[in-house]
Amino acid sequence: MILQFVLLILGIALLVKGADWLVDGASGLSSSFGVSPLFIGLTVVAFGTSAPELAVSISAAVKGSGSIAISNVIGSNIANIALVIGFSAILTPLAISKTTIRKELPFNILISFALMAMLLRGAKYGLDRYDGVVLIIFLIIFMEYTLVMAKSDRERKRLESTDILSEADQEEIKKIRIKNGILTLIGLAMVVFGADLTVDSATEIALQLGISEALVGLTMIAIGTSLPELVTAVTAILKKQDDLAIGNIVGSNIFNICLILGVSSIIKPIGVIVDHYWADILFMSMLAVFLLLTTMKKSKITRLEGSFFFASYIAYITIISFRG
Repeated sequence: MILQFVLLILGIALLVKGADWLVDGASGLSSSFGVSPLFIGLTVVAFGTSAPELAVSISAAVKGSGSIAISNVIGSNIANIALVIGFSAILTPLAISKTTIRKELPFNILISFALMAMLLRGAKYGLDRYDGVVLIIFLIIFMEYTLVMAKSDRERKRLESTDILSEADQEEIKKIRIKNGILTLIGLAMVVFGADLTVDSATEIALQLGISEALVGLTMIAIGTSLPELVTAVTAILKKQDDLAIGNIVGSNIFNICLILGVSSIIKPIGVIVDHYWADILFMSMLAVFLLLTTMKKSKITRLEGSFFFASYIAYITIISFRG
């Protein structure tokens, strides 16, 4: 028990410090490359924090455990919006950029309903390789969009800047980029490993205290898959990097569906009894819709709206605990 408490403290320490380095490194990268923090959040940070889900889902698909691959992604996307955004907005209202409202959030809704259509159509249950290819095409479209965003950001910065960089200045910028890149990668590794260590040790402690495996699975494991996004988002918000936080969450949801389920179903078709998940898939999609609706007019998520998202997550966890 003592060892588990030590590992729990170590895991939390890695999470907190890793998120600190990740946000500092990511914001430094965006500045040195002349791109927006939103771009870094949508790509580098989102991909990194989705790594645990990617590993779990691909492993599950290979082993023929389609239900784990599907439920992992759906549960993570629900937690990212309801838990992560909800909790973050309760701490402080979140500013949402116009670009995110016009483009990223609608794209997230599109792929959520596309996934729902793939899973629920006709008598076919699950995702086959053709579905996987379609999801990868969505991913390519999204990556092409982010590259255009990066090019636009750099062009705008070039036009705004009148400085002529000397060779020494260019060399210094290269060093800064390398430093921030290393800091970002180390921070990502610490966040992912810290989340895994925290969940494993907390689970072991709970089981030793006599808490049921079902309750542990519905709380610690469910929340644990979104710990990287949660800690990174909160840290980014405390550092006044709202775009980085939102980019991480929205980008992670897009990667979860397009990359994780796309690759998993191409490796091996995912067969599930969709009747067990239709309510969860619908809830995931409606959360994406409500997120867009709450931000369209004021470009912000208030504490009240954050409380609604957070309460909806608590209600969801409570319902599925009774559902078994």
